[in-house]
Amino acid sequence: QATEQGAKMINTTNRFLAVMLIALLLIACDTQHHHEGAHVHGIGVVDIAVENDREFGLVFRIPAINVYGFGYEPTSPEDIQTRDTALTLLRENSDQFVQVPAGCQLSDSNVSIIGMDDEHQQEHADEHSDHSEDHAEGGHSEVEGTYTYQCAESIQGARLTLKFGQVFPDVKKLEVRILGERQDRTTIEGPTGDVEL
Repeated sequence: QATEQGAKMINTTNRFLAVMLIALLLIACDTQHHHEGAHVHGIGVVDIAVENDREFGLVFRIPAINVYGFGYEPTSPEDIQTRDTALTLLRENSDQFVQVPAGCQLSDSNVSIIGMDDEHQQEHADEHSDHSEDHAEGGHSEVEGTYTYQCAESIQGARLTLKFGQVFPDVKKLEVRILGERQDRTTIEGPTGDVEL
């Protein structure tokens, strides 16, 4: 019986990891689409993968300029400190950005910076050389993060509040997708907004 329960738990974990992988792939495709078109600051993408009624994962990608004020690789001590402070805030204080249903706890988090390759940057610079000053200041790197939650009670139909714009005022809009048994898509405009799981 213990072996059967262990096998069930491994199977559930594998399905959840598969849903999270799909979420990451969708964000990657969405980001490629954004980069092929105009680069839009102020808009973040959030995918929420619900595997079962007691666990979910959240993957976000937001332009770095909207998180810590620039998108280039920092070289000055001030810029490095500004970037590191923002990333630490995202890594260690998820409750400031995501208000989860009662009984849910953060079980894992990861935050990193995703940049563009040099070839793509050169193509973009050639296409938009007339306003290169704006982009040199802003850059094209993004902050990507994953939060994984375990919940003591069922989260089916529960509400999740996303508060990225409250902490980072330059995040004006979030494009949110719910993945899992219930597929949904919504847009949050403004500092906060609710999503049904």
